[in-house]
Amino acid sequence: MSVKQVNIQVKQLSKISTEVESVSLPIVIDSELLTVAEFLKAVVLQQVEQYLQRFKEQSREDKLTQIEEALGTILFTGKLRFSSPVKYKDIDVAQEQQRVLQAFEDQLFLFFYGEQEFIALSQEIVLNDNDSFVFIPLNFLKSTF
Repeated sequence: MSVKQVNIQVKQLSKISTEVESVSLPIVIDSELLTVAEFLKAVVLQQVEQYLQRFKEQSREDKLTQIEEALGTILFTGKLRFSSPVKYKDIDVAQEQQRVLQAFEDQLFLFFYGEQEFIALSQEIVLNDNDSFVFIPLNFLKSTF
């Protein structure tokens, strides 16, 4: 196994502004040549493990602070949120990987390596250190009507 350091940018597009969020991820892979599906699964696995680790490391005070902030938001805005942090402590990695693969097939996000757009899960990627990949979610299209 080898560890490759790749840079992943997530570009959020909207009518008002464009935000660019850049994340650097170490990806553990079996070889330098892998398919788009294998790459997406590795990214999801790494992100879920990182999230769960952060969730486990939170102290009780941090969790109570989050609850107090959520209650303050509810009282101020009058809007209720249903995305409780406790809800996400038992994440099924295989299900999340399948969800990302389905989203890619349904073209809910675009995936680029340099100028090349990946359009099939079976396309091969040759990874080198410090490669840059770009994800562009297309969810801004869902409420434009």
